[in-house]
Amino acid sequence: MNATRKLILAVAELHRRGYKKLRINAGLSPSGCHWRYHLLTSDSSVKGPSGSLTNQLNMNWGDTPDSSPGELAEAIIRKFPDLIEAAKGEDNTYAAWLSEIVEESAPDGLFIEFWDSYDGPCRDVRLINCESKRIFPQPPA
Repeated sequence: MNATRKLILAVAELHRRGYKKLRINAGLSPSGCHWRYHLLTSDSSVKGPSGSLTNQLNMNWGDTPDSSPGELAEAIIRKFPDLIEAAKGEDNTYAAWLSEIVEESAPDGLFIEFWDSYDGPCRDVRLINCESKRIFPQPPA
């Protein structure tokens, strides 16, 4: 499993552990070759790591190519303690939204809510790298 899908699953795992204020913003670079991400809290009070991924197998946060999403979640807890502390609590609407995307995009799909070359904000969220053509609304505020 590549790091992009593993990161989405790790955020869903952290939701199950009670860090439901953790969010992941995801989109595409202008070329469409790089999946971009940003981890942050639901109120944006604490911003975590952001970056671009292609076909990496790990995030280099203490995880390895063989790490499971649960092990990546543990690495996030260790590497970004301020983000994790701020993410404790409830944001059930967002957690349910992400859970639905995870299920619909299985086994290897990703989602994009922004695209750097798109003029203006995207109106909806698209799934890529999966069979589903379902379109989702933007994440809940």
